[in-house]
Amino acid sequence: MGRQLTGDRQFHRKLLRCITLLKLLEVRRMTIKEIAQQLEKTERTAYRYITLFEEAGYIIDSDFNNKFFIVNPGRGPRKAYNPYEQTLNR
Repeated sequence: MGRQLTGDRQFHRKLLRCITLLKLLEVRRMTIKEIAQQLEKTERTAYRYITLFEEAGYIIDSDFNNKFFIVNPGRGPRKAYNPYEQTLNR
């Protein structure tokens, strides 16, 4: 049971980092280095979070200064599904 609690704590920390980053990217543009520093993680992990948000349907873009941001913040993930996702909903 002790291992499960550790896993739960890790999951909760990751979820908190996701929510924190989501809120940050809705109000400001950030470089991967800034994201990594904010999350106290590596730059590679910061890219993984960006990918995770895109897979969840958020449109993430970067400007000419390589600062990432959420396109249309506050609107949540896109409603459109790719062809594979459409087959899952049938």
